[in-house]
Amino acid sequence: SEEPREEPSRITIDITLLQTAPITVDYILTMPTGAESKALYDDELTEATNEREEVGVGGLPSEAQLVLLCLDYLRDLRRSYSEQDLVVAEGLDADYLSAAIYSLSRCFLRPPQLLVQSQEGNDAWIDRNKIKSMRPDTFLSQKPVGARKEIKLPDIGVMNKEFLSPNIASMNKKNDIEQDHPYDYDDTHSSNSHRFYLLNGLASGPSLSSSLTLGEITAAGLAGLGSRSRLDAEREMIKSPLFEQFVEAVRVKGFFRDPETEGERLNQEEESQRQEKAQRIYEERYRKVVAKFRTKLATKAQSEGKAPNSISGPLSGNLLALSAADRHRRRRQNRINLARAKAKAFAANKQETRNEKDTDDEQDTGKRNENGNEGDERNEEKKRE
Repeated sequence: SEEPREEPSRITIDITLLQTAPITVDYILTMPTGAESKALYDDELTEATNEREEVGVGGLPSEAQLVLLCLDYLRDLRRSYSEQDLVVAEGLDADYLSAAIYSLSRCFLRPPQLLVQSQEGNDAWIDRNKIKSMRPDTFLSQKPVGARKEIKLPDIGVMNKEFLSPNIASMNKKNDIEQDHPYDYDDTHSSNSHRFYLLNGLASGPSLSSSLTLGEITAAGLAGLGSRSRLDAEREMIKSPLFEQFVEAVRVKGFFRDPETEGERLNQEEESQRQEKAQRIYEERYRKVVAKFRTKLATKAQSEGKAPNSISGPLSGNLLALSAADRHRRRRQNRINLARAKAKAFAANKQETRNEKDTDDEQDTGKRNENGNEGDERNEEKKRE
């Protein structure tokens, strides 16, 4: 129905698990109105086109959903570590993380479920209204896009109040955060419509710890694509006998020699500078050797149907993951082209409206001039009479 229902509908779903008895779960469904449904599921950029892409298994996440993934991950990272632990364990600055979190939470202009100024905001792990009642200076309003010339960030303490619980904020300097996580995930939070879940997005209920995280999705994606960091691949590569033979071959040819840095200097300062320069040149050329050998391995592996990060294994990565990755690479440019076409059409329409207005103004001016001329002629006739 297009009209909102006064009472929500209740449905009962039987869920049968493998080798277990069926369990019955009651869900209360409130059907959205036509306008609400459109706001929930439509994308205004692709609404009038055939470019709509499904989000889900084999589908593509929107840019806003990817930013939300990053935001959720950074919030969880900042909440999990004290400032000192974050530096020692991961080499990350907590204050800059806080600035990034504060900024990312405000970058959404649509969809409406992700706006920071909405009723629930975009954080499903805190009770926004409770925090607002305790800290009135949080979740401050922001100027519209076209009205600001600069962005001013509040103090670190003010930013932290939005996403750190009071006990965490007070303990950050002490390195004694409790093991119990003070953040409760709300599975009914409105922003969850743009997060990702198992069971083709249907996973929910009391047993659900939260949505899939950026780390989990990335780890699964790397496994599905047969990928890993270049650092890991090169660390393994340089240990192989083939690489040692390759390095020795280029060494014999004099690739690492640099006549300008050969021979000791009598002056201690000059000798120190010579050694620094020689080390820098050696490292630069060594990186070139590593890159050359890695390229040779990758080319050979691809020609033999093997994974570039494995000398002997078969090509890893399932076709669905590979296809999704390729589609995602092309998707951004398609969206950019759509946005530019829309902006161009808007500008053309605006110019056409302006031209029509100018034409109307010219016609009005012409009529006024004609009326004025007729009035002047009548005045002249009266004077002659």
